[in-house]
Amino acid sequence: MMSCKPMYFSLQLSALFACKKHWVVFWGDNTGYKVRCGDWLDLHLGDGRKLSCRMELGRDWYIIVGRNDTKFYLKPNETYQVNI
Repeated sequence: MMSCKPMYFSLQLSALFACKKHWVVFWGDNTGYKVRCGDWLDLHLGDGRKLSCRMELGRDWYIIVGRNDTKFYLKPNETYQVNI
């Protein structure tokens, strides 16, 4: 029987324009989607666990999770596994 695992993509900070950095979801074929404020995604935590969150931009990019809109800042040098 074939297991149906969700497919996750790489979320990385990319300097697309001169001075602005944006998070981009790379599809694996050198194409990507520039994440915008308010976009929802599932952040892969490992062991089949995921965290549904919303991307926002203040001084830096962060995610918002939970009923109380808890904020977590993303680390610029990290690559995150996500599904959108």
